[in-house]
Amino acid sequence: MLMPVHWKRFLGVLLVVLAALAVGASWSIADDDRESAPLPGEVVPLRELLALVQKKYPGRILEVELEQEEYGDKDIWIYEIKILTNKGRVYELEYDAVTLELLDTEGLPHGS
Repeated sequence: MLMPVHWKRFLGVLLVVLAALAVGASWSIADDDRESAPLPGEVVPLRELLALVQKKYPGRILEVELEQEEYGDKDIWIYEIKILTNKGRVYELEYDAVTLELLDTEGLPHGS
């Protein structure tokens, strides 16, 4: 039996949320229009982002958000991640959710 598209989207978002909860992160889709959530396969899986961040910034993931934002002249999906490092610093990082390119940082010492 085929599922309607909105159920596939719901299940895809649900799986991402469950994955985030499994690692102890709070999760939100910041866009008020929940119908615009990305389809599975549209963005890099959350586990890949978490592995990348944990490798470079060991610590505790405090929050992860997935937002569609205007970047340059187009709208792109962005992962926003807040991490408490093992040294007690809080970093806020923004990654392109398709390429995992680091787009912006807050709280990082210069030269990191």
